[in-house]
Amino acid sequence: MLGVNSAAGKRSKKMATRFVITRCGRSGTGYMATLLERLGCPCGHEALFNPERLGWGKSPLISRVSFKVKRPLGRRMFLTPDQFSDRRGDLWPDRVPGESSWLAVPYLSRLPEGTLVLHQVREPIAVIRSLVRTKLFERPRSPYTVFAEENCHVLRHGTALDRSLHYWTEWNRMADQARSVPGIRYLRYRLEDVSEQLLAEILAAIDQQKSSEAIAAALAEHPSDYNSRGCRDQDGRISWRTLPEGPVRQKLEEQAHNYGYLPDHRVW
Repeated sequence: MLGVNSAAGKRSKKMATRFVITRCGRSGTGYMATLLERLGCPCGHEALFNPERLGWGKSPLISRVSFKVKRPLGRRMFLTPDQFSDRRGDLWPDRVPGESSWLAVPYLSRLPEGTLVLHQVREPIAVIRSLVRTKLFERPRSPYTVFAEENCHVLRHGTALDRSLHYWTEWNRMADQARSVPGIRYLRYRLEDVSEQLLAEILAAIDQQKSSEAIAAALAEHPSDYNSRGCRDQDGRISWRTLPEGPVRQKLEEQAHNYGYLPDHRVW
């Protein structure tokens, strides 16, 4: 469930407070940020890593469309990792300690040395149901859809369900790669396992000490599904039992198993 790379022991105290919580979307994107804020640990939710700051605001399409993109795009709309690295001082100033955003994943290898990457994963069927409800991979495409497609080409094709399966697998795989980036600290945990003990461990990793009473109060005040969206009436149509057979599902199941999620067709 939880691991840290060997570079953790080499971090300096000066850099210890810089961290990013990331994963694929609909995995408790705002939940951990809200908990940390409640505990007095500043953490933005898509305040630093959002479409506009990563390039969408400078897109030539802005003058012709509002929020939705109604035609295929032929060129890159967002910063490349190298471009992000060149502008990193402006995009992530030292005075901002933490950020929570799934859009950080393509840039993890360009984060400042000593940054802690908190990779939060959530059970795949719950994520896929939420992705389908929020219509991330349906047209017209939002800037978030374009961002995902631009950074993971396999997401450009297939049904909304197929792309949702690919997204959970591939975006988490991309986040996993942070564990091997020199100078980057990496912790992975499951949303379902967030508890007083785990939250205390995360706080300690970012050099924050809070009482068990404060942690318990924050957890009681903020349920993990507070940011749930869309109508759940059709959720039952998506389960391990109903997922289409094939290599996409196989990769999903393998990744789920790696994270400790064991598909049980009787339940899901």
